[in-house]
Amino acid sequence: MFYNTGPFVLEQPRFRVSETGRQWVLRNKKKAVHATIRGYPRVSADFHLPPTAKRVRYNPYRNETFVLEDGTPVFEAWVALLINNEVWIL
Repeated sequence: MFYNTGPFVLEQPRFRVSETGRQWVLRNKKKAVHATIRGYPRVSADFHLPPTAKRVRYNPYRNETFVLEDGTPVFEAWVALLINNEVWIL
């Protein structure tokens, strides 16, 4: 388990949101860990963001799941790139 902002690569990431935890955040208006990205960590010697990468976001006040910038829900991907407090998928 990582508590890090990157940069690192996760293969076969799974994006999960606990609805119970999300409801707690909405009710109490306080931050709480309730959304995770789990996968297989890999070390990349040449870490760069490909032009085909898509940014993933999560905001419990706006969405029930992780989403792409166009609002498309994200539940899994081939690879996730975590860099500078942002998550990108391929």
